[in-house]
Amino acid sequence: AFRVETADAKILIDPYLIGNPSWTGGWEEPAEGVTHVLLTHGHSDHISGALEVLGKSGAMLVANFEVCMYLVGKGVSDKKINP
Repeated sequence: AFRVETADAKILIDPYLIGNPSWTGGWEEPAEGVTHVLLTHGHSDHISGALEVLGKSGAMLVANFEVCMYLVGKGVSDKKINP
């Protein structure tokens, strides 16, 4: 997982923050203020935590069409995706 901050955006890339044996810090703090979640692909070690982060933050999901539709099926708003 990476967090990138610019003047206008706070971006989480592949937020593997839940179930990651190398990360014990929880997902809430890294999700604070996030405006965008970018997913490079749909493997669990890249999307684990995305639902929780998107639900809490209301961030825009940027991913390929299939990953976006998969997560819409899991409850992500179809108004908050950019495939």
